[in-house]
Amino acid sequence: MNTAVLCLGGNLGFRVLQLEKARNRISKTVGPILKTSAYYETAPWGGYSKNNHINQCLIVETKLSAPTLITTLLKIESDMGRVRGKKKNTDRVIDIDLLFFNDAIINTPELILPHPRLHLRQFVLKPLMDIAPGWRHPVLGKTIRSLFRSCKDELSVVPFIPKPIYICVEGNIGSGKSTLAEALAKQWAADFVPEKFEQNALLPLFYTNPNLYGFPLEYSFLIDRFQQLHSHFSTRPTLTVSDYSLYKCLLFAHINLRKQDYLFYKKHFNALAQQIPKPDVVLFIDSPVINLQKNIARRGRTYEKGIQKNYLQKITAAYKTSLSELYGGEVITLSVKNYTPSTLSDLLLQTQNNYSF
Repeated sequence: MNTAVLCLGGNLGFRVLQLEKARNRISKTVGPILKTSAYYETAPWGGYSKNNHINQCLIVETKLSAPTLITTLLKIESDMGRVRGKKKNTDRVIDIDLLFFNDAIINTPELILPHPRLHLRQFVLKPLMDIAPGWRHPVLGKTIRSLFRSCKDELSVVPFIPKPIYICVEGNIGSGKSTLAEALAKQWAADFVPEKFEQNALLPLFYTNPNLYGFPLEYSFLIDRFQQLHSHFSTRPTLTVSDYSLYKCLLFAHINLRKQDYLFYKKHFNALAQQIPKPDVVLFIDSPVINLQKNIARRGRTYEKGIQKNYLQKITAAYKTSLSELYGGEVITLSVKNYTPSTLSDLLLQTQNNYSF
């Protein structure tokens, strides 16, 4: 078996999740990961990069030869969306550097080992201090500890503790929020929390008699949503994307309930809401009512046939006037004029351009 030392980094998208994804692929295609450093946030190293990186070093055990290993690592980068251009040190989704391979010294056009610049970079040496301070550089004859102490690089390298991030996609009935939320979760390798509204037997009854079934419907939604979200966040996920939040309850209750019922409902809501995190970012899909009606008709849910135009208009108006007040965080509006085959990809691109972490 061979021992390889790697440095992972990236500064696009959700950086920590990209490193997690890379580690998973490395463990499957290269071999078991023996040691993992902490995460470090680092300023960009010259070139054309503007965003801070997250870096981490690994020690991996592998049966692969050095040339096969570097080919495997490059494939992982490519599969994860890394695009290599002529410019160096540009922004990237993932970067995987092979630092050491046993104590091998290799100098070919395809591979130089040890990595020729590792001793010049604090963002490599600092995480290496976590996992291999006594590793000796076979060319320079110095340990990582010694190289770290003598390194003159003044680049900012600080420990990074990932903060859980909660992104919620909001929108009117038929706006496509579930489709977008699921696609974003897949793109970002996030946990997806979909609303289980179709399991609520009161929903069809509400659309036939809203005055009679409004309160029991809204209260049942409040309890169901609270239980689902409370259970999910108790697992401490790194990144969550959902197609609803608990605060949706308050918005719809304000529309569907009489004033006295709403005030009673709000007391129960406030007690539960304290136990659920608010979304860090809300993506609001703003679509004309006529498009909502077309999408509702297209998906063919029997109980939605009775939804009136004025009800959809009330919901849109409530979202536009209450979103910022309800959530208190960042709200990004995504406009959808028509539902076409490219709508989803356009929304994904618009989201990526508006927000990165």
